[in-house]
Amino acid sequence: MDTLIFVKAGTKDIKKLLPLINDISQSKKFSVEKTTIMMAFLPFYQGCQLLEVMDHDSFPIIKRRFVYNREENEIYSVDYKDETLQKLNNDIPLFLDESTAADYVRFYFDMVIGDYGRFYVVESIDDIPWLEDPTPQLRKSMASLVQDISITAQTKNDYTLKVSLLFKNSLFEAMVKLTKTGEVSILSQDILLQDMPVHDQALGH
Repeated sequence: MDTLIFVKAGTKDIKKLLPLINDISQSKKFSVEKTTIMMAFLPFYQGCQLLEVMDHDSFPIIKRRFVYNREENEIYSVDYKDETLQKLNNDIPLFLDESTAADYVRFYFDMVIGDYGRFYVVESIDDIPWLEDPTPQLRKSMASLVQDISITAQTKNDYTLKVSLLFKNSLFEAMVKLTKTGEVSILSQDILLQDMPVHDQALGH
């Protein structure tokens, strides 16, 4: 989600947002004094922002994500399930074109964790959660393996995109289908690297 520009919410915005957030937050009630909210506009949900809400009264810090529809003053929880995101696409008008398709694919893989773990979009060697900093030789050898998301084909109903994905400790080049209704599926994948020294969060431990 590095393409999104986050700004820190002021006290006025926090006081406005927290009652809405607490109304739908089942596990945690946030307080104005101990909460930080980072906000970023989502280009494919017009008038909506992604909220990253952090409770500094807990250790480790509790972090939750929500989508805020500014026009309707409504909050939607994100729980990393595909069906939740599809419901969100039914509740909020989804705007997909050549300028927003890649942003949505980044958002999708950041927001959805599948049955077997999470896929990480990799557009730079620094997007990979390395155990140690990669050597200059490794950086050079990988320079041609990772690339920005690109649209390779489109119809009136969907887009096909080329995406570099990290799954567990393997890097893939994947062809991904994105429908105009926001459904994402992997059509094919070719292994680029295996047994990579990455953090446990990528391995799914």
